[in-house]
Amino acid sequence: MIIKYSDVFIEVENDEVVEEVNNHVKKLNKEKKVLSHLVVDQQEVYTDFENYIELNKEKINEIEVITLTYEEMTHQILISIEEYLDRMLPNLEEIIEENYGELNEVFWSHMTDFGEGMNFIISFVGNLKELNPQIYTTFESNIVMLTNGFKELVTSFENKDATFSFDILSYEIKPALEALQNDIKSIIKLKVGDNIEH
Repeated sequence: MIIKYSDVFIEVENDEVVEEVNNHVKKLNKEKKVLSHLVVDQQEVYTDFENYIELNKEKINEIEVITLTYEEMTHQILISIEEYLDRMLPNLEEIIEENYGELNEVFWSHMTDFGEGMNFIISFVGNLKELNPQIYTTFESNIVMLTNGFKELVTSFENKDATFSFDILSYEIKPALEALQNDIKSIIKLKVGDNIEH
């Protein structure tokens, strides 16, 4: 089987492929790069590549390791969060307006999606903390506000306090998400070398 790293081609035995890819990924940090994904016989694989390779190793001909610099990955993460917030905030506004004061089935369905979205944002922001601490610091206070607001929201849900739940969504979580969105949009507009501090 052939493994391609940038312009380098390496031929390895099928049983050694996962180990070879993992060894290469471990070296990326020294080059200030991260694994983006693999292209396995023209099929992009973004998650659980070890399992994918193990299941298909007898059929695979070529694996291309796609890497990104820290700066490229940071930019992709920021774009992903921005796009998600662009969808999430109007939905949150609608949830608040349509359900205010009622913890009904529709509201809970929306909150399940909202919770998954919050996990997505917090996970991606955690990645930014590792890749680019300076950018993370720019909106760290928004993340703290979001995390604290989310904890209060969970408590209000446990207490079945509809009014407090909607107040937290309206006056703590939504403003923190909007501030995060504004910070991210500002950072994305910057050019390489610009100062990111407010």
